[in-house]
Amino acid sequence: MNPRVDRIIKELSMYERAEEVGTFLKLHDTVIHELHIELDRVYDTIAKEEAESDIKELESYSTEVTDHHKKELLHEIIAYIEKKV
Repeated sequence: MNPRVDRIIKELSMYERAEEVGTFLKLHDTVIHELHIELDRVYDTIAKEEAESDIKELESYSTEVTDHHKKELLHEIIAYIEKKV
C-alpha cells in the first residue's frame, strides 16, 4: 500500500472517534469537512494517475472492512478523490 493510502486508512479511526465524542447535531458534516481539507492538501498536488491508483487501493481495502461506519467514511473519501480527478 502506498504511503498516502496507508495514512488515510490510519486516520479513519481518528475521524470515527471524533464523531463518537461529539454531541453536536452536525458533527458528521464537520468531520467530513475536515476530511475534505486533508484530502485537498494531498490530491491537489499529485498526478491523476496516482490519484486513480489510490482510488483502486481504497476500493480494494473497503471490501475487507466490516465496520459500517468506517466503510461509509471510505466511500466518502473515494467519492471525493474521484471528484478531484
